[in-house]
This record gives sequence, C-alpha cells and structure tokens, in this order.
Amino acid sequence: MKIKTLFITLFLLLTLSACERKPDLESPKQYDDYGISFEYPGNWKISDDGKNGDVRYLIVNSTGDAVFMIHTFNTPKAPKLESFAKTLSSSIAKEMPFGEMKTESMKPANKADEEIWVKEKLSVTLLGQNLPHIREYRTVKNMKKTAFLTSQTSKDNQATVESGFKLIIQSFSVNQ
Repeated sequence: MKIKTLFITLFLLLTLSACERKPDLESPKQYDDYGISFEYPGNWKISDDGKNGDVRYLIVNSTGDAVFMIHTFNTPKAPKLESFAKTLSSSIAKEMPFGEMKTESMKPANKADEEIWVKEKLSVTLLGQNLPHIREYRTVKNMKKTAFLTSQTSKDNQATVESGFKLIIQSFSVNQ
C-alpha cells in the first residue's frame, strides 16, 4: 500500500511540474493581513498561513511546482539573510517525505535593480531523476518587522513563473 501511495504521489508531482501555467497578472489577488500586504497572480493560491511563536509564515503556490514563501520575524530577533537561507534549505531537505534534495551552490547575488539577495541552486532527485531547482531569498524590513521572501521553482519553469514572483516582490510591504 505504501509503495502504491509513493508512486501516485511521484506521478502527481511530475505531472504538476509539467502543468505550470503562466501567472494570471490581469486579475491579481490581494493579501493584506497581520501587517503584511502583497498582490499575487489570480490563478495562484495561498496554501498555508500560520504562526509558529513570533514567526508568521505564508506559502503561495503556483499552478505547478513553484512556491513563494514569506516568513516574518520581529526585527531584533531576525537572523541574517544567509543564516535564514541555510536554515530554511536544510529544514526543507530534512522534511522531504521521499526523494532527496541537495544544495549545489548558495551564494549572494546582485541584480542591477535589486539589493543583494541569496541564490541557491539545488537538485531534487525522485526515482533516480534529477530535477534542477532554483531558490532565491530576499529581505524586506522596517524597524519592527523583518520579512524573508523566498521563491522556489524548477529550472524548467523559471521563465514561466518569474513574472508572478516579481508581482509579489514588487507589491510586498511590511507595516507592523
């Protein structure tokens, strides 16, 4: 029974990664709660919105395998960006129910129009198949709150979901 469930889950994961649709930017949704606000594509969904101690977290899922995670901390208790990235990456890899996730590289990067951020190249291995992924970490902060914005997608779907990630990043604000 467990093997059948595993194969069904793997099939669904591989199917979802092949079904990534272009983000709906024509009718974006708005999130505005707990001192944070942002817009996200109309065909994406918030799958998790919760709190663990002082840390608030949200997960926005695309139509396929891409995810956008938001974690907010009280600024005095917030870790450095690089430390947060390493901790989150390690935590996600340990929590994978099957397969394996390995970081190939993690380093600060700089785009001309953005502040410094961290880019992680990783591989997800399922049934012997290597699926390259990219995870990017950014920070937005004010005197009271620090938010870590983390995007993750397979390398194959990066061009498709990039405009959805940009919508969230460019519209994001932390108010408390």
